[in-house]
Parts: sequence; C-alpha cells; structure tokens
Amino acid sequence: MCRVLIFGGTTEGRLLAEFCEKNRIPAWVSVVSEYGRDLLAESRWIRVHTGAMEEEAMTAFLKEEQIELVIDATHPYAQRVSGQIRRACERTGVRLLRCLRGESREKDSKLRADEWPDEENDDVVRVADAKEAAAFLEKTSGPILATTGSRELAAFLAVPGFRERLYARVLPSSRVLAECERLGISGKRLIAMQGPFSAAMNRALIEATGAVWLVTKDSGRAGGFEEKLEAARSCGIRTVVLCRPRETGLSTGEITAALLPFAEAEKAEKPDGENPVLLAGIGMGNPEGMTREVRRAIREADVLIGADRMLRAARCLLEEEGLSASEIENRSWICAYLAKEMKNGIEHAPKNSRICALFSGDPGFYSGASALAALLSERGIAFRILPGISCISFLAARLGINWEDAAFFSAHGRDLAVSEVMSCRQKKVFVLTGGENGVGKFCRALTDQGYGALPVTAGECLSGGDERIRRGTARELAGEKFQPLTVLLLERGI
Repeated sequence: MCRVLIFGGTTEGRLLAEFCEKNRIPAWVSVVSEYGRDLLAESRWIRVHTGAMEEEAMTAFLKEEQIELVIDATHPYAQRVSGQIRRACERTGVRLLRCLRGESREKDSKLRADEWPDEENDDVVRVADAKEAAAFLEKTSGPILATTGSRELAAFLAVPGFRERLYARVLPSSRVLAECERLGISGKRLIAMQGPFSAAMNRALIEATGAVWLVTKDSGRAGGFEEKLEAARSCGIRTVVLCRPRETGLSTGEITAALLPFAEAEKAEKPDGENPVLLAGIGMGNPEGMTREVRRAIREADVLIGADRMLRAARCLLEEEGLSASEIENRSWICAYLAKEMKNGIEHAPKNSRICALFSGDPGFYSGASALAALLSERGIAFRILPGISCISFLAARLGINWEDAAFFSAHGRDLAVSEVMSCRQKKVFVLTGGENGVGKFCRALTDQGYGALPVTAGECLSGGDERIRRGTARELAGEKFQPLTVLLLERGI
C-alpha cells in the first residue's frame, strides 16, 4: 500500500520519485498531463495518477488511499494548486511537506509599476506577475520571447500587436498547443520544446526570433533561470522576470530524510555489499552531454571518486539539479586518478555506500576504468560500467561523418610514433592527445616526417563553452597551441 503521495511533474517531483524507487518506498506520484506521466516510470514502488485534481478530489484520494504523508513538489508559481493541497491535507489530518526549489543567484525582490527602472540602464525588470509584465511591455516595442509557460500567456493578449510581437516557448503537449492556438498563438510564433535549456540553446532561440525582450519566471537552477539571463545578456537584450512567490518549506535533501521511515522492511535487511560500484563515463564533462543513467548515478551516490576535473563536473551537475551546498558537501568526495588509489578509496568507504567512480569519455575507450575494473575483480568487489559519450563519437557527429571505418590511437600518457599511425590502412585516423600542447607536438612530428600537407582536424574542449574545432593541414596546426586532451582526426587520401 502506498502511504506517500507526491504532487508535481517537476524536476523535484521526479527526483523524489526516483529516491522512492531506489529506497523501496511505495508512493503515488500525481501529475497533470500525459506528458508528465511519460517522464515517470511506474514500477513496484511507484504508481502514477494522471489528471488534475481539485480540492474535493484530493481529499477523497487521501482518504481512499489512506495516505499518511503528502509532498507538494509542484511548480513554485502554482499557488492555486498548492493552496488546494494544503486545504485537503488540513481536512484529512494528513501531514504535508512543501518541497522548495533552489533559489536563483539573482536578487529576489518585486517591483511595483512606479518602481520600474530606466530602460536604458537596467537589463532585468522584475514584476509581480504576468499581468504586470504585460502592462510593462505595453510601453515597449520589438519582438518578445515568452518562456513563462502556457498558463500565463493569456495576460499578454493585452499587449498591443501581440500576435506580431509575441513568440511563446511552451511544453510539447497537445493540450498546451491547443490552448495556445485558442489564444491566437500558432505557427512560427509557437515553439514547443522540453527544458530546461542551456544558455547556447536560449541564445539560438533569441537570435532566431529576433527577440529584444525575454520574459521568464524566476524558476531557479532546476528551471534553467540563470541560463536564460546569461543568454539574454550575451545577446544584448532585456529580461522581464516574474518574481517567485515567497514560501516556506524544505529542500529535496530534507524531504528525502522524511521519506526514509516509509521504506519497506526489506531495505533494512539488505546484505552488505549489495550496491555495486558504478564506473561511470561522464563524456566530455558537460552535464548536458551525460547520459540519464550517469546523471542519476552521480545524483544518488554517497561517495564520488575521480580526478579533480571529474569531481568538478559532478559538482556542476548537482548544482544544476538544484541541490543545496550542504546537500552536495554531505557526500564523500575522493580525489584520485590512478586505479590503485581509486580502489583504496572504494575499499575504505562505509559499507553499503553507493559509490560512483568517474571517468572521462566512455569507460570502454582508452579509459582508466579498465585498470580499476581489473583490480575490483581481483578483490571480489561487484561493479557495473555505465557508458558515456566518447570524444571520438562527439567530434565525428560535429563534423557530420561516420567513424565505423576509422583507426584509433592514443598519445595520452605515452609516446606515439608517427610511423605507427601512418602504417595503418584506414583513411580516417583518430588520435587522443595528452600533455602540454599534444596536438601541436604531434603535428610537428607529422610535418618533420613529410606529412605536412595532411588534412587534420582538432577538437578542443568539446561540448564546453570554449569548444573549438580547427581544420587545416598538419603544418598549419603544428604552429598553434591546443589544450591537453584534444582529439585529432587525420584524413588520409589512400
């Protein structure tokens, strides 16, 4: 029997549902739309209720299912729904916890209409709600990109010429799209996408629409608020922010502590060592490039082990997931690079810890994961390997080429002879470089041995903000500087 009910198809709601699944806590999760349902997986522990419930229906549900704990993890702006949940719990005497989304770094203050800043000086205008945002935009000109969601769009009908000015980004739900069309927003004015989005994606949409105003809610880190501000500022446009209603409640970490007493008894009887060590490939380190499986492993880990760069990437992911600083630091962070050091850290971790060892790229491709796997096998320690995106496949995708017929070499941590590379028969050759300016050094060696005219491509800082893909000849790239761990493609005209 499910004694817990979680309201919300939000990021926080999904995180709490995953926590219940992992810890054998039977729970209902209530979402409004089929789209929200698709983001959750029903199982022995998780049951999903789809469809909006008004206060009376909530009250009946709490009684019929004998719910003992309700978690309101709805959107920060869903005040009406939160009020209904609170009153339903009061009527039934059920304990209620409100899960708060992590705050944005921006100052959280409201502006009255008479406090609106001078348009020429401030790039962020803060208002109380969509109605105030529309009133402000009436006094402006130029295209508007609204990212507040479909429920607030009706307020913008008051903006003169809104059909010619307004672009709306909403969830890709048939119900949402139908509502937007009813309001007169359709065709190229309607952008249906699931977020949160990177700053680069936000910039692309701003440039595609020609927007000079971005309208958004202060949805915090989990809602991609900071990425929206970054994109707007980099494009030189202004942002109208619907301020978040003030609330009291608990963080996701505090909520999970309250959920643990509802775990099934078999959780406590789990034998030592049941949790396998996870050897996770984090790709190039950008959270957006990590697989969902790897993101979940990092989020749920009690102990994280890896080189400093890997640990920084994991911290960045947890921050993006909306975890507080205390929730992040509450984990054990072990900085280790060599397989033997990582094995020692694993052996000294507390029993039953969920351990995640981090590796760049894919653990099966020139990775230290193979050495660690061998040591763990010798010690009888169970492990699982979680694949990631390798720099090879990433660069090939960026270039629009296949790599099924390529040869692969590594110059990371070893001397790689030009003769060894050029003796292979494949037309495409990928070389993983390492050390100080590894690409330049190898291209100089190619040039010295008569291959200066060979077409080459260097992929540097792939998937990051400093990503650079440089194409030229070996002679041209020999004189340039590149970051360590840059991947090099040689294209031979055999």
